[in-house]
Amino acid sequence: MNKYFVFIFFLASCVASNAQQKKVVIKEELKVIPTYEIESPDANPRFYEGRSTQGAQGKVYPYPMYDRLSNKKVDKTYRLVTIENEYVEITVLPELGGRIYTAFDKVNKYDFLYRNKVIKPALIGTIGAWVSGGNEFNFPHHHKANTMLPANYFLSENADGSATLWLNELDRRHGLHLTMSMTLYPGKSYLEVKINPSNPTPFEHSFLYWANPAVHVDSTYQVIFPPNVQYVTYHAKSYFTEWPISQSPYRDDLEIKGADISWWKNIISPESFFSWNYEADYFGGYNHGKDAGIVYIANHHLAPGMKYFTWGNGTQAMSWDKVLTDNDGPYLELMAGAFSDNQPDYSFIKPNESKFVTQYWFPIHNLQGMEYANIMGALNIFTEGNSLSVKMITTSKQTDAKLKIMNGQQVVVEKVINIAPDSPYSFKTTLSSEIYKTNLTISLTDKNGLELLYYKPKNYPKIPMPKVVKPPVKPQDIATVEELYFEGSRLDQFYNSQIESKIYYEEALKRDPLNSQVNTKVGIEYCKKFMWAKAEECLIKAISRISSSYVHPKNTEAYYYLAFAQMQQNKNKEAYDNYYKAAWDEAMESSAYFQLANMDCKNGNYLIAKDHITRSLDYNRKNLLAIALLAYIDNQLNNHQSAQLMLEQAVLENPINQHLLNQLAITYQLTGNQAKKEQTLKRLNNIMGNNSESYLELATFYFNCGAYKDGIDLLSRVDISINPKGSTYPIIYYYLGYYYDHTGQKEMSAKYYSLAAIQSSELCFPYRLETLTVLKEALIKNPNDGNCAYYLGNLVYDNQPGEAMKYWNIAASKPNPTYHVFRNLAYGYNQMDKDYATAIPLMEKAIALNNMDARLFYEMDVLYENNNTDIKIRLKNLEKNKATVKFRTDATTRLVIAYIQSGQYDKATSILSEYHFSRWEGGGNLRTYYEDVNLLKGIVNYEKKKYSKALECFRKADEYPENMETSRPAKSDRFGQIYFYIGLSYEALNKKTEAKKYYQKAVEFEFDNTPYLYYQGLAYQKLGEKDKAKEVWEKLQAYSETSNSVNFFAKFDEKNRTEFLMAHKYYILGLSELSKQNKTEAIAYFKKALEYNPNYYWAKSGLSHLVKL
Repeated sequence: MNKYFVFIFFLASCVASNAQQKKVVIKEELKVIPTYEIESPDANPRFYEGRSTQGAQGKVYPYPMYDRLSNKKVDKTYRLVTIENEYVEITVLPELGGRIYTAFDKVNKYDFLYRNKVIKPALIGTIGAWVSGGNEFNFPHHHKANTMLPANYFLSENADGSATLWLNELDRRHGLHLTMSMTLYPGKSYLEVKINPSNPTPFEHSFLYWANPAVHVDSTYQVIFPPNVQYVTYHAKSYFTEWPISQSPYRDDLEIKGADISWWKNIISPESFFSWNYEADYFGGYNHGKDAGIVYIANHHLAPGMKYFTWGNGTQAMSWDKVLTDNDGPYLELMAGAFSDNQPDYSFIKPNESKFVTQYWFPIHNLQGMEYANIMGALNIFTEGNSLSVKMITTSKQTDAKLKIMNGQQVVVEKVINIAPDSPYSFKTTLSSEIYKTNLTISLTDKNGLELLYYKPKNYPKIPMPKVVKPPVKPQDIATVEELYFEGSRLDQFYNSQIESKIYYEEALKRDPLNSQVNTKVGIEYCKKFMWAKAEECLIKAISRISSSYVHPKNTEAYYYLAFAQMQQNKNKEAYDNYYKAAWDEAMESSAYFQLANMDCKNGNYLIAKDHITRSLDYNRKNLLAIALLAYIDNQLNNHQSAQLMLEQAVLENPINQHLLNQLAITYQLTGNQAKKEQTLKRLNNIMGNNSESYLELATFYFNCGAYKDGIDLLSRVDISINPKGSTYPIIYYYLGYYYDHTGQKEMSAKYYSLAAIQSSELCFPYRLETLTVLKEALIKNPNDGNCAYYLGNLVYDNQPGEAMKYWNIAASKPNPTYHVFRNLAYGYNQMDKDYATAIPLMEKAIALNNMDARLFYEMDVLYENNNTDIKIRLKNLEKNKATVKFRTDATTRLVIAYIQSGQYDKATSILSEYHFSRWEGGGNLRTYYEDVNLLKGIVNYEKKKYSKALECFRKADEYPENMETSRPAKSDRFGQIYFYIGLSYEALNKKTEAKKYYQKAVEFEFDNTPYLYYQGLAYQKLGEKDKAKEVWEKLQAYSETSNSVNFFAKFDEKNRTEFLMAHKYYILGLSELSKQNKTEAIAYFKKALEYNPNYYWAKSGLSHLVKL
């Protein structure tokens, strides 16, 4: 029988027994947890600069960056939600993105998720701070932006005795929603988590979803993928290796070759393993020392992602343990993805679409591992010779269950047993002949004959190792327009940070200007950037191709987006007609009719609107905005009872949805049911709290359907002129001004526009399309509102930087502009045009207005460096403001860099030894500067024949101070340079044995693309291995020819300036020439490097050394 039908019948059969069992307890309480505080977020908007995080674009705006960690531990009180039954206790922290904090097996007192007794943030999240432990639910990118921000939540006690915690969050970067329900049932040991990603926006987007459960580990911990898994892969499917015994090179990680990588003890360095060729619906992990573990269950067709990540058990891992916890030790993550099997791996979600998947986790024990599991339980099998042992556990109590084990046609055992989460069952026997596991069949049914566990081991034929993903070739080298389209589309879908999709689209349109696929895609991208005229132009071209010869096209996506672009340009007749054309295709029908209904409502045509919204719902019953809109329309048509019944049913199924709840409160008001209205509003207010973004998200619903009075009623609840505990967020008041204006209340409109203008501009980072319209109109109504112009610039910069600059220049011309205006202008001139001469005075003005913002000094020094400003000016600016600079790691790092570039090595090393630096995951630059300055300092002493002092400096480069939150990696290409110089110093001190030891250490590991191949070659020469020296220098030559290429698979890289890339390229060419004894050519290349980057101190050092020869 199909296991999903089995589960449905199983649940039905348990309803009666649930009623007799103890109800699940759900409660909210205050909990004090020791916490390392995060300082206030950066007040400067962080626009996109090409940063990569977790293999995708690391966009921050419209969030602020939370990258200042205090390292101060305080007792902090959190709202903790506990869900508990007789078997497990789950706690959740809604304030930390809805993260599961603990998961405890009450039966054997085992934390089946990692319990971190402190909240200790590190710089790992998309917008900075992130904490380890429990289970983090990531959407629409990994290590989500909301991970440290409050989620909306609601507690529910259900009729069947179960209890549910509902959670909802909005991702501001895309406007996507994630709703989750976490349910515990009476008598069940599993936690059920239902995941509902939804897209209430008018545009398609792509997303990933990964749950990120952490578990405590020690040398006895094993990760268990299903038996059919033969391979695992790395991020972006860029490497593969065998599972569980790794036989192939994997990211040059030599330690794991030949090791059983399912065991944590065998992984030394940080690693990620995504399972491949999965067919089963389970995986998990087991602590053999504690004889306990965790099982994860989900439909692998919808939730194919199974991954484990570990920091490893080497010195790097230990440093991360110190950063992330006080005393709770190492962990690994058993990540589970839905609609995604890798990171990055993104799926599309259409306008108004919702997706659904259910995940389960439960603890197991006394099994000595796990070979098979489903939602009913788990089992393990041991065979040795003619001995057989079977261990099993179920997720609910089963009396008089029937166990049957077959060995081929032979019945090994058939008996009635009792089994439960607190009473696992074990069976042992010895047969007369050798037992082969694949001959066994194990079946467990309940007393009514319903199947609980059924497992028949298999021999899986060996399959070939999959091919790795290759970086895209240059557009001109791609054969067809279709392939160009898919290459560009993949870059967009996966949010690639290193290569822009437009170069593939441009090549495609160069070859076929009217290509419908490419023009539609480009048109959609223009829509997302709010560039309506350009979008319209592309979409008309697309339609000209698909509708040629008067054809009604099969795919009407282009019509839908054309209509939307025209609607934004007030071409409402054309938009209305094109929405209808889009509705001829079922794929676009629901979204097209939804937009038509909104247009009808704005025009007061409610009967037509009802027809349209009903049609929309006919094709997408899960669009909760459409349900709310139908209720609104029914209320306008005085069909209040119909609206009430529909909303009450919808709220039963979606008790946390703010659109439904607010519309229900309005409906109760219209039906005269004041008590229910107040009850519903109280519930809604408890869910949304004082979260301005929640209110604005709801306010946009009323904006889009023209329900301005309802919008006023909503936002008045957080209006500080009415409610002293309300919001001071300026955008709230701009919306109120807009709504009052569109209801004809001009005086009230002017009042709220004025109120908006005087609110603090700190951390006001608007982003919605609707807000763009509101702010544009506000600026027309109040042209002297400089803050409004500033917000408009913020809103459009990432998509339309030129327009943003216009708005910021307007803001700068108004009285008393915020210093952020000048900072933003400087930022824009730097990023857009490399116009440093214009940017620098603007940044200096920003600093003059606020010299207490340490981030400004970081950006100022970057500007100075880009402009090749005299190092003395740079140092004067940083040193004069040291008291401010010290408040940020990035600003302090700029002072370190300036000291290195000016040759003041002692001052640099003083800061590096005394200041506590907060380390970013994947951020190795700070370590690089530490190594650089100690090596450079050593070289100076070596050239002065101060060999003992030089050795001290070189050995210092090989240390890993705790204040920098770094530790020694298992291997590093930098070892080649460091150990060569240590060896050289020992040789100069006539300590030949030590010198040889370090020359050997310098060549211990093989690398390909690194400048430090040069030093490995020198070390080989010192060892008398000239052929090996030649071999590595040939690799250096090959690297010199590609050293400014793009890293398509970059997980954490930032885009470097072209000048810096070129300088690096010429420096590598110089080293290559140096390896061939071509001194003149080497000098020329080092000089060329310094033309591109005059502060490139390694090129300076190399040139200085050669000139002295």
